Amino acid sequence: QRLVRNPGYSRQPFTLAHELAHGLYHYDRPSILCRANDFRQLEQFAERFASHFLIPYEALHERLRQLGIKSVTSPEELVHLARYFRVSFGAMKRRLEWERRLNANSSMLDEVKPVKLALTLGYRPLRYEFGARPWPPEERLPRIFLELVNRALQQEKISLRRAAEMLCISDIEMEERLNFTDAVIG
Repeated sequence: QRLVRNPGYSRQPFTLAHELAHGLYHYDRPSILCRANDFRQLEQFAERFASHFLIPYEALHERLRQLGIKSVTSPEELVHLARYFRVSFGAMKRRLEWERRLNANSSMLDEVKPVKLALTLGYRPLRYEFGARPWPPEERLPRIFLELVNRALQQEKISLRRAAEMLCISDIEMEERLNFTDAVIG
């Protein structure tokens, strides 16, 4: 499976959850599928898995109840929910559509500038929204994941490039991290 190169950082958790679905449920499938229909079904499954993983059904419905909302009717409500669940505006919109909890004009929502709207609603901008680099892997990924990637790299089960991709860092940064570790150990 592949991670999208330089995805918007608000999409990174969604992309990681999407790829987790492939890893958990599609590990025995070939990377390249012959039939486009099979590929589409696998991708739709992974999209829904990621959506439910990051925005669980019970948590979504509880939050809607707390806000006194039966269905979302405005971009402002959508931004509040996206910020609460720490997902992108688009991911929140799709999740609400799947739950049939979105009752807003879709074309109106397509015109929304979510970051600008979030600022007007009093949310502080997030680092990724200004193109700033996200936190280092040690601060955003589970330790066990880092250890497993490192072990797979040491055992030559994955390439340096694949390890960097899995950690959402550049090949150069991965190389620098390995050289630093070697210098400290050696």
